[in-house]
Amino acid sequence: MNPFIAMLWLLATALLTGGIWALATMMFTTGPMGGPPTLSFVMMTFAPQGLLVGTVLVLCLLFWHAWQWQRRRM
Repeated sequence: MNPFIAMLWLLATALLTGGIWALATMMFTTGPMGGPPTLSFVMMTFAPQGLLVGTVLVLCLLFWHAWQWQRRRM
């Protein structure tokens, strides 16, 4: 098993679960009103991008695994 591929799977899992968790728990949290940005506001801001990057990463890894499987069968 390639350790870089394993780390990419872990990164994709972390991005997807973190994005889903942030959207599920902080949906109704209001943003900062003139003060410094809080961690919850920053997580809510970057949750959609995390979900998008995690989904694209999973799709790319699935295509990579399919290509490796096809290459081994020939």
